[in-house]
Amino acid sequence: AAARKVIRDAGYARYFLHSTSHWLGLDVHDVGATSRTLEEGMVLTVEPGIYLSEEELGIRIEDDVLVTRNGRQVLSDGVPRSVKEIEALMKGRGVGARNVAPLPDRRVEGKKTRYFHLAPDVR
Repeated sequence: AAARKVIRDAGYARYFLHSTSHWLGLDVHDVGATSRTLEEGMVLTVEPGIYLSEEELGIRIEDDVLVTRNGRQVLSDGVPRSVKEIEALMKGRGVGARNVAPLPDRRVEGKKTRYFHLAPDVR
């Protein structure tokens, strides 16, 4: 409802063609009741998007979220989000041709987690 309101208030309601989320599991688009209460260990997407067919353009930034005992952990929090970050990523050789290098370790909810960034000179 919150995503629909933001998109509607921005004037793009007619371009919001699908729901905001789906379950992730053994299948990329696991099925399940959307009214089910969230439980620890569940993983779902948060991916509101708009699709401008006349411009052949779709805009969607997907987050993958793990439901934890104390709330949630955004598994995709290291992904570029701002226009500036995304444009910087897309310059040069493009996303598909870039090598990946680890970022320094981060602690998330007491666990050591590794995040990665694109680096052109890593072999």
